[in-house]
Amino acid sequence: MSYTSRNDDLIKLVKELNTEDSVWLLHVINKDTIEFESRIDIEDEHDPQLMDKDIDKLNSIKDLNELKNYLIDGLKDKTETFSETIMDLIEEYKEQLMIRSRDFSKYKTNRRLLSFALYKISFDNRDIYRQNPSISNTYVRFLYIIFTYRKYYRSSRELERIERKHSEIISAKSLHFKNYDHPEFYKWAKTYIDKNTSDFRDFNQIEFTPLQDADFGIWVNSIFDIMYYANQHAYINLKKQLSNAWYQKSYQKNRKGREHHYFLTDLTKDLLKILASKHNKNEDRMIEHLINKYAIEESIIVDGKLVYSI
Repeated sequence: MSYTSRNDDLIKLVKELNTEDSVWLLHVINKDTIEFESRIDIEDEHDPQLMDKDIDKLNSIKDLNELKNYLIDGLKDKTETFSETIMDLIEEYKEQLMIRSRDFSKYKTNRRLLSFALYKISFDNRDIYRQNPSISNTYVRFLYIIFTYRKYYRSSRELERIERKHSEIISAKSLHFKNYDHPEFYKWAKTYIDKNTSDFRDFNQIEFTPLQDADFGIWVNSIFDIMYYANQHAYINLKKQLSNAWYQKSYQKNRKGREHHYFLTDLTKDLLKILASKHNKNEDRMIEHLINKYAIEESIIVDGKLVYSI
């Protein structure tokens, strides 16, 4: 008759869990460790000491495979009693996780969805989000929240709402700047948004640094996904502001080196000087500003493109 120890059974159980499960498994093991060492039962799953211990480890790993291997190594050669206890705790916690059947890979690969999900969670649950911002990997942070907060792990309803809302946004606005869908625009747009912090502060909550050309498009579109959901008025105004700023930049680049001469009356010339001084522009830039402003008001320019041809 073959014989396996309870510790062998424990290791087998952990190995059969997927890598995403390692996040809540760490939480279960850490809770048991703290309770054993302090001789005090932890009633609150988000006890500060427990969360600090979880987060410290989550921030020290390279990826979830490393975390899983770390947990397996830490559970080897434990006593039969310990192994039995941990197995019971794992099974008990796993039975509560109604969301385990969901496919989380799309949150890992789709950074627009992940960024929107984290924003939606923070928007709906200020207290939850304040407790977790120090988890540096945003995908791991997302997993930690949904696997340790009852609101998310006891039902798929909240995640379904997030996914449905983001799907609606993508259906309506797969690209927020279709006319400028190229790396040059997105790189410039990121710089513009970073500089104009007061305008974009409420929506610039994207926590990854774009490195490749495609990343800049994801970064900008993610911000406008959030804006489209949170504040339609701000979305319209800031999208127009960004489009017009890009148009003016492109226009100035295209007309560089050209000379134009206009004859103005003395009064108009004086008014131009006053306006240029007030807006901290030279006279040429002030003329451009006034023409562009009037063209937008007259709907000659819409979303940075000429409606009428010359």
